[in-house]
Amino acid sequence: MASQDLDIDVLDLASNMWGSDSECVNNLFGVRHHCSRACVNEYSFLEWAKDNAGLWRRKPQGYIDDKVLDFLDDPDFNVVYSATQFRKIAFSKGKGRFASPIHAPHPALYDQTVVAGGMTRFLFDLSLAWEEPGTLLGVISTFGNDATWLSQAHCIFNNLDNINDIEKYFLAALTVCLCVAPECLDSPCSEYNESFDQADEPDTESPVYLFVQAPPTRLSEVDAWLNSQVFFWSYDENGATQIPEHIQRYLGLPKLTLGTPRILLRSWRKYVYDAVYTWQVARGFDPTTSDFARSLGFSTYQAVSNNDLSASREDFDAEPTMSRIAEATNKGQLDMADSPTLIEDKESESSSEGDQEPESESFLYKFQTTLSWWQATSDIPAFG
Repeated sequence: MASQDLDIDVLDLASNMWGSDSECVNNLFGVRHHCSRACVNEYSFLEWAKDNAGLWRRKPQGYIDDKVLDFLDDPDFNVVYSATQFRKIAFSKGKGRFASPIHAPHPALYDQTVVAGGMTRFLFDLSLAWEEPGTLLGVISTFGNDATWLSQAHCIFNNLDNINDIEKYFLAALTVCLCVAPECLDSPCSEYNESFDQADEPDTESPVYLFVQAPPTRLSEVDAWLNSQVFFWSYDENGATQIPEHIQRYLGLPKLTLGTPRILLRSWRKYVYDAVYTWQVARGFDPTTSDFARSLGFSTYQAVSNNDLSASREDFDAEPTMSRIAEATNKGQLDMADSPTLIEDKESESSSEGDQEPESESFLYKFQTTLSWWQATSDIPAFG
């Protein structure tokens, strides 16, 4: 596995460790109220979703403080917020990244690439698409800037005065599923085989690409995005021309449909931030810079001071400071116990060593296994 692919896998693993069963919007914002326990358990996860009438509805319908709702009136997917300080912590001018197919993945969709304009491109292999006719080829979702944020969070922490509440930093993430399923049982569709003159017969040899438009940047833009052409097929690797619908049917290209979009608040435990820090050190990067994020082609976040969105980018242009990396390397082995961290206050950790959550144990096991493999594979060069 290429080292850059492994970096993405580690960040995706960390991204999926957002929140916990007890992390609800009232807990996130420190709101205390007198609703029943059932109300807290069932209704306190804040999300926006489309209803049957096509209108955006906030969930839960239970109690959420007006101040919280006002603060989250139109969340920006490129901004990191603090739930305790009710302000913006950092922002990015980049576009959200689409995750790989995550449900019933199929080899017919591969080679995911972000191209000019922020579109995500997939190669589609017609010869593989029909090995199991009638099955779901894949579901593509976007979870916003999770990996982009985690890849450089410590760079932002290094430029903030108060980082005691990092577990209350959160992103608003758009989740929308693109269902890719065959429209007919034979390939190409036999009912269209004789629809063309021989001279005009569609090209069945050239590569076929699936393009997905870059996701919107905030809640108020989602409807316009959904009403646009979110995805299309093309023979052109740049997506300059689209494959006409009648040729799509002739080729037997899958039918594409969008699921119901949702918007969720996502935050991470301190041990997740620590794990990503440790991984960057092992890979030869200084976590107090955005070099790791840049090596992966991610857009950079900019720290916000006093809620000023015109903050300088000078912090991101600073030369790397390698003292922490040298110190960690001299120890001979990097692990979670010895990992350097910018957050020295151990009392602020969300759970004690003896009260570790099951999901954190699973995450740390997977992370340690990957880290050990990396350290043992010294012939793979690090970036930087």
